[in-house]
Amino acid sequence: MKDVETKALSITADYITRLDEISFIVRTGMKVYPICLETEATMPSCECRPLRKTHMPCKHFAAIFRHVDDVSFSSLCDIYTANPIFNLDGDLFNKSDNTLACFLNEDNSMEGLGEVKQTDDNLHCEPPSSSLLTGIEASSKKVRELLSKIHNLSFLI
Repeated sequence: MKDVETKALSITADYITRLDEISFIVRTGMKVYPICLETEATMPSCECRPLRKTHMPCKHFAAIFRHVDDVSFSSLCDIYTANPIFNLDGDLFNKSDNTLACFLNEDNSMEGLGEVKQTDDNLHCEPPSSSLLTGIEASSKKVRELLSKIHNLSFLI
């Protein structure tokens, strides 16, 4: 999400036009993107490829959240925000959060992404000391492994 927020910095308030309570137009470069936050019957929408592909908030949503005072991630419908992807990490949309996402290995290390230490019921991520793991395939594998661990741990509750 930090990448999306960084990309949204290039979109100023001048490039955002509010059409009504839930509809906006966001201009980036030569392109115009209609944005609809949603109603109870529809999900948030934007015509950009990242949102259509991942269904995660795109830079256009981040720009709206940043520049429009009465709109934020929490103003999206509960059906969308209750998605486990958003709820696995409560700090995902916390603007003051400066931590890296951590993907655990068997030995609680992170192949170039730092160390993870567990105290009580909390996991703590230490900043990386070597180069970051790159590539979507490697990241996807780490996410699958972490989700598998979370799934297995959910049976212990």
